[in-house]
Amino acid sequence: MPIRFGGEVQVDQATILSYAAGYVAALILAFLILLPVLIPALLLLLVAGSVQLLLLGVGALALGLYRFTARLFHALARAIKARGDGPRRSHGAGPLHLH
Repeated sequence: MPIRFGGEVQVDQATILSYAAGYVAALILAFLILLPVLIPALLLLLVAGSVQLLLLGVGALALGLYRFTARLFHALARAIKARGDGPRRSHGAGPLHLH
């Protein structure tokens, strides 16, 4: 059964299906033509993501190292402060305040 488009133009269903098949074939062909460009782009995105994860890990490691050394120095300062000044006060030096 023909379908009317606009005024007097009649198009058969087989013609519509053949046009649809042509459009699908053109889309598949365009995808296959662009595939050599898409593959390196996707690989670059994967490499960029892995580099970003690596930098995130390095940053977390640096932050952990910084916090560890800060705690170590604070503990050292508390140990020096708790030890007392004793006879070293002869030059008028006061208590050691590192906080």
